[in-house]
Amino acid sequence: MPNVSLEVNELVSVSSLDLETKESYSSRVEDISPSGISIAWPTNFGVRVPFRNDEAVYISFVRKDAIYGFSAKVKQNAVEPIPILVIEQISETRRTQRRDFVRVPAFLLVELYEPTKPDQPPSLEEGAPAPLLRTNTIDISGGGFAFHDRQPISVGTEFEVQMSLPNLSPLRVMARCVRCEPRSDAKGNRIYRMGMMFTTIPESLRSKIVRYVFEAQKKVLSR
Repeated sequence: MPNVSLEVNELVSVSSLDLETKESYSSRVEDISPSGISIAWPTNFGVRVPFRNDEAVYISFVRKDAIYGFSAKVKQNAVEPIPILVIEQISETRRTQRRDFVRVPAFLLVELYEPTKPDQPPSLEEGAPAPLLRTNTIDISGGGFAFHDRQPISVGTEFEVQMSLPNLSPLRVMARCVRCEPRSDAKGNRIYRMGMMFTTIPESLRSKIVRYVFEAQKKVLSR
């Protein structure tokens, strides 16, 4: 069992274990006492996420060597003096690879290409084919990203992806479409939300993305 534990003011990611969705939400540890761990009530675009009493949740947090997490139960909630959830840890803290649970809204440029063939230069080189799609993410995690487009993409389609993170050279990885869900934009037009999963990515690049995600969490929680 890892000798790690949460600390007050630490950033965490919270996701429901009772739902099929893997959406996660940023939070912060407000207090730790024998009665439980108090965390800031997670929000989604300014609206409190409706976590229920007795709901099972997964809490993840970052250390220099890895991401750790544990299962917990919501014991109670309160809105005064600040909105909080009080949770009870119900499993051991374990080192985890579930980086896709740590997801934040993000507007980042991405370009999708056909996978490079042996006789083609990599997409970052001069003379490479034009991208099939140039768009912006709506969220990102260490496991993948999502974006909207007016045209659906077949689940299972593989792409070579170039992604631009702030203050870094463009990253090039492989990703697969794992979800394609119909949505409507602000004008009621049909669009699609695509969920992409990284399939081939060096851990050094994944670490850069995870670092970006948690820096973005800090900004969200400081607003």
